[in-house]
Formats: sequence, C-alpha cells, structure tokens
Amino acid sequence: MCRHSLNLTGSAIENINNGLEVYASGAGVLDITVILDDNDFNDLSNNLITLGVEQSTVLTAWFTNNIINETDSNDITVPSNGSSPALRPSAAVLIDNNIIIRFNLFGIEANAAGGTASHEATIANNVVNTPGQFSAHGIRAQSGWGIADGTNLFCLKVSSNDVTNLALDESVQLEQFACTTLQLQGFTRDGTSKTGVEASPTANNILNHDTNVRTAGRIVDFKAGTCLTL
Repeated sequence: MCRHSLNLTGSAIENINNGLEVYASGAGVLDITVILDDNDFNDLSNNLITLGVEQSTVLTAWFTNNIINETDSNDITVPSNGSSPALRPSAAVLIDNNIIIRFNLFGIEANAAGGTASHEATIANNVVNTPGQFSAHGIRAQSGWGIADGTNLFCLKVSSNDVTNLALDESVQLEQFACTTLQLQGFTRDGTSKTGVEASPTANNILNHDTNVRTAGRIVDFKAGTCLTL
C-alpha cells in the first residue's frame, strides 16, 4: 500500500484559475489523507476544492474552518468513482464549520458514483449562502449514476448547516440511482417516501428552501445508517 498526505493550514489563496485538486487513481491500493483547515480562499475560477478517488484508492479528508469566497463552479466537490467490484474506492470525509459564499453550481457536492464506490460524508455546521449567478443547490449528494450493476454505498450525515439566502434552487438536493444504497444518519421516516426523506434534512438544518429528492430516472429507497465519524 502506498500512503500520501496533504496538510494545508492557515493559508490565504486567491486570484488563481484553479483551486486545489487531489484526484487519486490506481489498481494498487493508495491511501490518501488530506487536511485542509483554517484557510482563506478568494476569487478562484473553476472548482475550488476537488478531492476524488477511483479504483482501489482510500481517501480520508478533513475540510474544516475554512472561508471560501467566490468561485466560478463548485466550491467543495468530493467524488468517489468505482468501475468494477474488484476496484472499490472508498472515501470518508468531514466537511465542518466552513463559510461558503458567492458560489456557482453547488456549494458542497459529495457523491459515490461509477458503480462500486463507498463514501461516508459528514456535512455539518457550515454556512452556505449568497450564491452566484449560476448557482444550483447549496448542498448536493448523489449515490450512483445509473449503472445497472452498481453496488454503491453512500452514508450521509447532514446536520446543523445554515443554507440560506438562496434565490430559486433547493438548499439540499439528494439523488439515488438504482442498485445503490443511500443511508441518512438519524433517519427515522419512510425511506420510500419522497416527502418523508425530504423532511429529515429540512428538520435538522436551517434552510430557506426545502430539501428536494430528485425522482426522474432515480429511485427513492433511503435507509437509516450510522456514518463513520472522523
């Protein structure tokens, strides 16, 4: 197993075309640790933070106490993409206590896609507001992307976030494709009911637009779960 780490703390980064991208892929097992804490990101083009894994990579990441001000695309994106049962990437991510403003597309996006990925994400205590002209959702989480033999597992905890001052779009969007598992920590409602699933994040966060569970081409079969705590 190869191990790599990145620790960026107390830095100011501004006026650059791209933010920070850590994207690991390989048939051999790679173990990646990323710590981004107490940084100030300003006026960046394209995705600000992308932490992604493919194939047999293991990602553990902490993104905490940062200020993110204006990007042309997503602010925080954490994808894990698996291509076969033998190559199953996994990600465990804590996104906590960040201030995210003037974003476009999504403020925070996490997904387990590509058929065989495993992802555990805690998104808590963040302020996501004042979106840009081309914003879509404050927080977006997705399990799968339509692969028929997918076995994705996504455990998600979304709590105590302040996702307000959005114009027209949902504060939180959840998407689940067939053949995948999407667990919500603290979930006690009917996981096959769109309105039942939507009520859980809406009750546990401060939102000025409700949660939306997208159903077109997707399924609604959410489960209760206990996500890994970093």
